[in-house]
Amino acid sequence: MRGLLHKRTIIIPMLPALVFMLLMTACTDMVGSKDGTLPQACLPLSNIEGCGGAVFTSGGRLYVYDAKNGSVSEIDEVAGAKHFLGLSPDRTAAAYLYSFRSEDAFQTAEKIGIYEMASGRKTELALEGTMDQLMKVYWISDRTIMAISHLNPSADIYQAFDAREGRCLFIRPVGRLYDVSRDGTRIIYYFTQHFAEKLLPPHLRVSGVATGDPGNAAGFDEPVYEVRDGDDRIEQACFAGGDRVLFIEYVSEAAGYKLKEAEIKDDSLAVISEAPFDFPGLDAENIIAMEYFEDRYRLYIISRYTGNRGTDGAGSSDTGSMDAGIGNAGDTGAESGSDGNPARTAERTAMEDGIYLFEFLLRQDESEDMQPVCVNMVLTGLDADAGHDIAMEAAGDRIRVTDITGVGTDVRKEHYIYDGNGFSAILTDGGVSPGDLRELEEYAREVTGSASALKIDAIELY
Repeated sequence: MRGLLHKRTIIIPMLPALVFMLLMTACTDMVGSKDGTLPQACLPLSNIEGCGGAVFTSGGRLYVYDAKNGSVSEIDEVAGAKHFLGLSPDRTAAAYLYSFRSEDAFQTAEKIGIYEMASGRKTELALEGTMDQLMKVYWISDRTIMAISHLNPSADIYQAFDAREGRCLFIRPVGRLYDVSRDGTRIIYYFTQHFAEKLLPPHLRVSGVATGDPGNAAGFDEPVYEVRDGDDRIEQACFAGGDRVLFIEYVSEAAGYKLKEAEIKDDSLAVISEAPFDFPGLDAENIIAMEYFEDRYRLYIISRYTGNRGTDGAGSSDTGSMDAGIGNAGDTGAESGSDGNPARTAERTAMEDGIYLFEFLLRQDESEDMQPVCVNMVLTGLDADAGHDIAMEAAGDRIRVTDITGVGTDVRKEHYIYDGNGFSAILTDGGVSPGDLRELEEYAREVTGSASALKIDAIELY
C-alpha cells in the first residue's frame, strides 16, 4: 500500500507535471505549512463542505483518498481486481467483492472485503459455496452486509454478515424475503420447497439466529403463521419494534385486505390487533417495500400502481374515488378525505401508472387498537419496469430511501428523501463535478506515480 505523497516520477510531457508541482508548492508557501504536507484548501474536493475524503474505483482497482492529508492509497492491493459495493450508511467503511471465478460460465466472487477508513483495518467475509450465482451484495445497516444468490426457480439464498466482526449471521434459502432486522439477526420470509409434493399454504417464517453459533437457529424457522383458507394470501410483512411484526393478509372470506399486528411468542406469531386495509390506489399485490417507525406510529409503503388492472379487493381502480380515505400529510390523521387543495385532489383523482409512496398513521393515540389512516401518497418517479430492493430509514422528520436496482456487478444504488410532501433524489456523493473528478484523477496519478491518469469509474465521499 502506498504511503503519503510519494516521491513523484517526472514523465513526458514534463510541462503539465511541472506546472502542477509549482502550484502545489505555491499553495504550501502561502499557508506556511510547517510539516511539509499540503494545506487542505489546495487539495482536491476541499471545496465540498464536510468532505473527509473519497473511495473510488479505477480499472478494477480500489483507492482511498484522504482529503485532510492528501494521501492516495490502493485498498487491499494484493487482492487483485475488485468490484466496489459502496460505503456503509454511516460512511465509515467501504465494501467490495474480490476473488472472482467462473462457475458454469457465470462470473461470481468468493469473498467480500471491508475496509474501515479511520483505522485502515481490513476484514474478509467468506461467501458460502452455495452462493455461486451471486446476484446482489449490499449494506442493510452500518455493520450488516447482505448477499443474495440464485438457488432455483422458486428461491434465492441469502447470507448476512456482521461486517465489522467478520461473522456470518445466517444463511437461508428464501422464497420471498419480507424484512431484515437492523442488526441482521432476524428475517421474515416465505419459503416453499422447490420439489415439494404438496405445497405449504402461504405462511410467514421468522429466523431468530443464535449469532454466537451461526449454524444454530433459535427455533423460529418453521412456519410461525399460516393463512386459514387456501384462497387467502400474505402480501407483505415487516418488523414493528421489539418482538412485534406487521403483515398484510388478503382474507377471502371478507373479500379484502387486513393489516395484522402480531407478537413473536416462542415459535409462533400471536395476532394482537388487526384492521381493514383497503385503500384506493394501494395495490397490495405489488408492494415493493414496507417499513414501520414505532416512535411516530407511521407505516410507509412503496408500491406499484397500474390503473388498468383490477386490484382484487385492494380498492377500486376507478380513479374517480381516489381521494377517499386520504388526508393531508401535515395533519394528525384524525380526519381523512380531501385536504381542500384542488390541485392535490386533482392529482389523486387522476393517478398515473407508476410507483407510489404511501404514508399511514396507524394509531391516533396510545390505544393498542390500530386505526390506519392514509395521510399522504406521492408518485416517486422510480422506474416501474425495473426490479427494486428498497430500504427506508428515519432522517430527522424525513424518510431516507435507498433503492438498489440491477444484478451482478451491474448494481446501481440511488438515494431519495420523502419530506412528508414530496419524493426527491439526493446526491450522497456530494455532487462531485466533472472538474473535481478530473482534478482528483490528475492528483491521484501524481501521488501514486502512475504512468497514466487513473480514470475514476465510481466514487463515494465520506
